Amino acid sequence: MVFTQSTKSKHLFFGVIALLMLSFTAACSSGAAAPSDTGETSQSTPSGNGQSSGSSVSTSGPGKFQLLEEMDAQRESASMVVLQDGRALILGGRTVSGGYWLEYEKSGEAIAPSNVLGGWSAIADMNVARADAIAIVLQDGRVLVAGGEGERNLPVKSAEVWDPASNTWTATGSMNEARDLATPVLLPDGRVLVAGGRSVELGLMAGVEIYDPATGTWTKVASLNEARMDSESVLLADGRVLTVGGGKTDGPYIATAEAYDVATDTWSPAGEMATGRTAHTVTLLTDGRVLSVGGRGSLARSSADVYDPATNAWTATGALTDRRSDHIAALTSGGRVIIIGGVGNRNTTDIWDPATEEWTAGATMQIGRYNHTGIAFEDGRVVVGGGN
Repeated sequence: MVFTQSTKSKHLFFGVIALLMLSFTAACSSGAAAPSDTGETSQSTPSGNGQSSGSSVSTSGPGKFQLLEEMDAQRESASMVVLQDGRALILGGRTVSGGYWLEYEKSGEAIAPSNVLGGWSAIADMNVARADAIAIVLQDGRVLVAGGEGERNLPVKSAEVWDPASNTWTATGSMNEARDLATPVLLPDGRVLVAGGRSVELGLMAGVEIYDPATGTWTKVASLNEARMDSESVLLADGRVLTVGGGKTDGPYIATAEAYDVATDTWSPAGEMATGRTAHTVTLLTDGRVLSVGGRGSLARSSADVYDPATNAWTATGALTDRRSDHIAALTSGGRVIIIGGVGNRNTTDIWDPATEEWTAGATMQIGRYNHTGIAFEDGRVVVGGGN
């Protein structure tokens, strides 16, 4: 499988976008190198400037990556959503150089799946620069952005809405509490729930709020049973919200999960994973189960658990081919889940098949990255952007 590089200069690698073109019918290469288990080190050896020295050949598995045109802005810890017209929109983030965060971004850019080689188109700047922001597409097609890390490296409480028809940002009601490192969930009635996060005191939060786009206001609802930050949330098939794991960067890491019932405004225990996880990913599978992968901690990095709402229990599911935290996950065609990159500037990927519950190595990126973002297009391709 051949990787091609854009002709545009790649002077700063965390501004580069990669597009994964998945081909699950292809067999994994028998010549793939065994993954290292020595810790957070990169599994690739790129040229000295962080770039591939040209076209290269994948030896890791099915699919292929292609480098796209560079974004206008460098982005680490940005937010990405898929608009109703199919475009991928990346927002905010922060510039990183020499291991230091330099500034926060107000800008956003979009790319169309039908013309990914045509590059990125800038949208209007947000009113507030943010990284690790809450971002979600509302039922009417507008984009809500709230919270995130901003001025003085602290969480903010402001929120704003982008209208793709007019390309304008409008301030909306602020959250009751400033927070970042929280995952939004779009409820069936069109409102947005945000649970936990990091507070202005830099601690774990138990508070939960719901945004109503009809009124532009946030309302506090029942708090989590356990304070969490850097947890992950998904909407289950039965309409409940599942919130999983969390914890501070240096631990302890939370193994429990809990589920929110909108009708009764209550949180209930939802089992416990085999190990605590933060900086992990959580993916809703096509059969209604939930896959939780990787995260900080020696046990978490190379493991995964599956939650079954029918039994309200978690089951361990195999070992990844590489150790991962601060990675991304995407649900692809056929119901498979691909895990991409991670701390240590990993350029590797893992693919989990729900039919066999086994992991196989996928294609490798030309550029290793973590704290990146990405989404899956409807045609099965995955676009990966930014990172450190």
